[in-house]
Amino acid sequence: MKQWINKMIATGTALLLLLSPGFPTSYGADGSGIHSTSPALIRVGLQYTQSALSRTVITASPGLSLWNPSNGAAGTGFISLEGTGEIVVSMEGGNLKAADSSGTEIQVLAGEQMVTVTSLLREGYVLCSRDYSSRLSDPADGILSLIRVDGVPYRGAIGFTINANNTFRLVNTLTIDEYAYGVINSEMGYSNPMEALKAQAVVVRSYALTNMDRHGTSGYDVCDSTHCQVYKGYNQENPRSNQAVDETSMLGMYHNGEPATGYFYKNSGGYTQKAEDVWNAPVGYLKSVSDPYSPLYSWNAEFTLSELETKLRTAGHKTGTLTSVSITGHNESGAVASLTFKGQEGTVTLTKEKIRSVLGMTQIKSTHFSLTSAQSQASKAWYVQGKIQTAQAGTKIHVLGGGGTKAQLEIRDKYVIGSSGIQKLEGFTEEITGSTLRFEGKGYGHGVGMPQDSAIAMAKEGAGFEEILKFYYKDIEIK
Repeated sequence: MKQWINKMIATGTALLLLLSPGFPTSYGADGSGIHSTSPALIRVGLQYTQSALSRTVITASPGLSLWNPSNGAAGTGFISLEGTGEIVVSMEGGNLKAADSSGTEIQVLAGEQMVTVTSLLREGYVLCSRDYSSRLSDPADGILSLIRVDGVPYRGAIGFTINANNTFRLVNTLTIDEYAYGVINSEMGYSNPMEALKAQAVVVRSYALTNMDRHGTSGYDVCDSTHCQVYKGYNQENPRSNQAVDETSMLGMYHNGEPATGYFYKNSGGYTQKAEDVWNAPVGYLKSVSDPYSPLYSWNAEFTLSELETKLRTAGHKTGTLTSVSITGHNESGAVASLTFKGQEGTVTLTKEKIRSVLGMTQIKSTHFSLTSAQSQASKAWYVQGKIQTAQAGTKIHVLGGGGTKAQLEIRDKYVIGSSGIQKLEGFTEEITGSTLRFEGKGYGHGVGMPQDSAIAMAKEGAGFEEILKFYYKDIEIK
């Protein structure tokens, strides 16, 4: 990561052009704030899934300061607000206002003249605790610098982006590692093995650094929800998860010399997926991996054809009254690659992750699923030597082992002996014509990158964080 940071220094001006206008960037034009002695900064949009605010109270002890983050994380660009430990920020007539509890605007000496805090906030300054400059100047000193938003504590600083409807959004500017403190315990509980937590820390940091400016048009880099990574600030920190961040500080993942995005999710269902099988373009280090460490995670969901039609219509797909649903393709990992809906007015096929986004990601927890009908009207078919073999719903294919034990067969990279020799079971399809459909699946998440359940299982078996990461991200370096 230090190598990448040095590369960013050399291209600092270009980075500025990528970040949203009207808000100070996380990096100075000279690269300040992103070198190894002054850690990179990130802007986190807070309360992403909640309504925007029109008023908030900002407090800090031992008092508040203003800071211009465009100076980077070197501990410069601060203006102390002497005697001020609370500021009420509100919207009045479409403009931001910073005042004391009585409504009087607060002024501060900037250079040789008095200006309002309001004017500086509008210019892109942010509010922080007075001791945050010391925290940035010497991170190893262990200073805990907190600022509170309506009583909720955060590390770093708080800024504001103005909306058109007389409201604003809160933006938390802080270092990457401070951000990771607030993410790890939210995404992977602190009680898990330390090596799994360390792997998660590297993944969180790598994801953040390769997603800078994802929400640039809104004035910040990443949000605090599952859309990016779940970040809950200081309240969600724990000494063990913070230890994992500290012991992997500045480490990131690289592929062919370029930073690698740390995609992760809960459970692979036994097989991870290639990036192109879930999204669009292939990514060199995001390959399909057979996952022997995956704990069993089973799920099921039921929908009527009418409910599925409504979901499709809501997503802009018109089928009319649905008559059947078919699994029409599988990918290399055995997950469903395409799901076809036939209706009286048309046919729609959903592919890849669109299946989950349209039908509901909390209901269809992964694309490792099979499809049956509650009325037992489903048929299943597969092809051997060009001939269709069928079985009614509920019928399972089994094999008899050498010791006389029976085991259920999964239709994925399996073979049978025919008159022409060994043939692969392929072209497996399932068509449902009943009124109620049942999805039976395993795994949870998009399936790309590191499954957290497996990382925990590997750590329990003694694997270190680098071994864990290199198992799920292919041909990477950690530095």
